[in-house]
Amino acid sequence: EVVALGAAVQAALRNRLLRTLGRHLTTLGPFLTGAVAGGALNRAATRRLAEAVRADLRISRALPPGKS
Repeated sequence: EVVALGAAVQAALRNRLLRTLGRHLTTLGPFLTGAVAGGALNRAATRRLAEAVRADLRISRALPPGKS
């Protein structure tokens, strides 16, 4: 448990994790960039689709004869 560790051990563990994370971030950078770009494109496409659906729902359409 983290509470049982001394302050020096906690600091050493934190530093080690940050160094490891830093090394992995350089490898994962292109993937993260692609994920951010894909998310932005997906958000824009979803917004356009929502606007198209809303516009379509606003159009008043007459029901065919015999339908209620």
